[in-house]
Amino acid sequence: MRFWIRSPRRDESTDAKRLGSIERSILSAISDIDSEKDGLGRRLKDARDRASVYVGSDASEYLDREQSTEKELSASESELVTAAKRLRELDAQKKHLQGVLEVLKQK
Repeated sequence: MRFWIRSPRRDESTDAKRLGSIERSILSAISDIDSEKDGLGRRLKDARDRASVYVGSDASEYLDREQSTEKELSASESELVTAAKRLRELDAQKKHLQGVLEVLKQK
C-alpha cells in the first residue's frame, strides 16, 4: 500500500494562499489603525484648539475664569489625555502587527 502526498508545487500554492489570507487581514487591520489615528488626530487638534481658547492668553483670564469655562477646560483636558492614550495604544498595536507581518514574510 502506497501513501500519497501532494506535490511540492501544490503545497507551495496552498501555503501561499493561506499565508496570503493572513497577510491581507494584517494589512487591513493596519489600514484600520491608520484610519482611526487620522480621525483621532483631527479630533485631538480640535480639542487642543478649544482648550487654548478656554485657557486664553492673558494672565488675568486665569484668575477671573467663569465656572462654566473652567468646566469646559477640564472636559477638554480629559479628552486630550484620553486621545493621547488611545494614540499610544494604536501605535503599539500597529507595531505588533508590523512585526507579525515581517515574520510572515520571512516564510
